[in-house]
Amino acid sequence: MKTLLLVCSVPLLLYAFIKLWLKWRRTYWQRKGLPVIELPVDEQNVNSAVQIMKKYRIAKERGLKHIGTYGHFSKPTYLPIDLEIMRHIAVKDFAYFQNHGVYVNERDDPISASLFHLEDERWRSMRVKLTATFTSGKMKMMFPIVVKCANQLKDVLDEHARIGDPIDIKEILARFTTDVIGECAFGIECNCIKDPNTEFRKYGKKQFDFSTWPRVMRGMMMAALPHNILRFLRFKFIEADVETFFKDLVKDMVEYRETSQKRRNDFLQLLIELKNTGKVSEDEGTQGGEIHKAGDMEHITMDQITAQCLIFFNAGFETSSSTMTFALYELAMNEEYQDKLRDEINTVLKKHGGQLTYEAVLEMEYLEMVLNETLRKHPPLANSMRVCAKDYKVPGTDFILEAGTNVVFTIQPIHMDPEYYPDPEKFNPENFSEENKAKRPPFTFMPFGEGPRMCIGLRFGKMQSKIGLITILSQYKVALNKKTLYPLVYCRRSPILSVSGGVWLDLTKIN
Repeated sequence: MKTLLLVCSVPLLLYAFIKLWLKWRRTYWQRKGLPVIELPVDEQNVNSAVQIMKKYRIAKERGLKHIGTYGHFSKPTYLPIDLEIMRHIAVKDFAYFQNHGVYVNERDDPISASLFHLEDERWRSMRVKLTATFTSGKMKMMFPIVVKCANQLKDVLDEHARIGDPIDIKEILARFTTDVIGECAFGIECNCIKDPNTEFRKYGKKQFDFSTWPRVMRGMMMAALPHNILRFLRFKFIEADVETFFKDLVKDMVEYRETSQKRRNDFLQLLIELKNTGKVSEDEGTQGGEIHKAGDMEHITMDQITAQCLIFFNAGFETSSSTMTFALYELAMNEEYQDKLRDEINTVLKKHGGQLTYEAVLEMEYLEMVLNETLRKHPPLANSMRVCAKDYKVPGTDFILEAGTNVVFTIQPIHMDPEYYPDPEKFNPENFSEENKAKRPPFTFMPFGEGPRMCIGLRFGKMQSKIGLITILSQYKVALNKKTLYPLVYCRRSPILSVSGGVWLDLTKIN
């Protein structure tokens, strides 16, 4: 009987200990003397981005430069409110905050070791190498691939417009961007636009499915346990079937190109060059031109190629499809902006003989304004995290931020701050006229982050988003269908800002 009581009491004691420890942990900022803003209980069961937005606004009202909050399992998280503090963290004192703090395990989970996840010297070395693959010249080189996929998108939209049924535009655009990334990063024709059930689309969607119990458990372990313990346990976040699919795909494509000596103007070809020579061809062309030195001449491995292709895919297809979806939603709600943008698109295309060229896209200034305004209201990442590497005195204060503390860049709250953007809830492309941009201080627009860890693929993301919008708006008028929830509700679980229930549009052919 005593043994039974002892066995039963151990879990209860453990539960009580954990509960007391979490409660004590939630006094961290109070003990450090930093203000903490607690939301009412009924406002806590919402998307974390919405919670941070509310805390940011309260902090601004109180004139606070920074506040403390608590993340998963009550982990202390620092929220800078003051732009000058943010500038120091992102740029001037970058050495203290160069890592995102996301779990990476190159030994046991090698294809998770992407540029986004890598830390310290491993990140710096890879960043230098990959920078040469994202120049404007390389974007121009890949431009025809994106246009080809856009033409296939047009065929599907034509069918919907002919039938007259509403279209879940996010789903269609996700298939479009999947085809684009599939061709540019993996060198394969996915054909997801016409066939949404391809294996590539299946495993692509699985990367962003956070509803399954195994994925939830993995996420909880990553949030709860220190990374060194996870590495000791040889913990892997990427599922075995996903790893096998993408590793085999990249291996087969690389071997095919090296054996056949066939080359393509895409991201994968540039990575093959880095694997074989440690260098990337100059922008004048990938064949026969001078060579651009990328980094320390250390060649990258097949696993590193797969990791970079996978992050290119994950960062490119979901963020761009969401951005285009939000843009079309806003333009459907604001017909005058839609008409103005369509006029610019058609005028510029006519100037270029009806052809969608790289130079034509660069001339579309109002399209740039519309896209930036979309990214202001609906940035793909509402917030971005860094980790403090060593004790840091916050500039302009006497506060010491301890090593190991998470830091959150409040991207969307700043974008929606009326101090920087009058009437921020209103969609207004004129926010990004040259005159209005000049009025705002730095760090008031950062949908791709800021500083040395700014998103390396921003040029590509904007390019494919613009091509998608041009393809749609040059051919159709878009209007919201009644199936679209209003007002918009953000998905709770998605790491990328996305709409719950989708955005349903009615398309009307105009040509």
